[in-house]
Amino acid sequence: MNVFNNNDICGMSPFQYMECLWAQIKNLQNHKWIENQINRPYLAFDGILSEALQHTLPQIIPPAHDEETQYPLPYVVFRMFDYTDVPEVRISREVKTSKT
Repeated sequence: MNVFNNNDICGMSPFQYMECLWAQIKNLQNHKWIENQINRPYLAFDGILSEALQHTLPQIIPPAHDEETQYPLPYVVFRMFDYTDVPEVRISREVKTSKT
């Protein structure tokens, strides 16, 4: 992990960085894994979408593996925000919509 290859990550030592990450995890656990920072506009349409006509999609068959095929290596980004960047403000998930 690159976090341990650099002694200064966003002004924090690796130990402080991991402490910050652990504080975020414990905070999410204490709030029953509910977070309020990610915007979910689709929730306003949940009733409409659940009643909508369902479509049957065709089966997707990936190509067969070939020994000559070169696959891209995975690139893992380990990026978390500082817990002080996100205020402890509850955001209402309900969006009022008017039916016309």
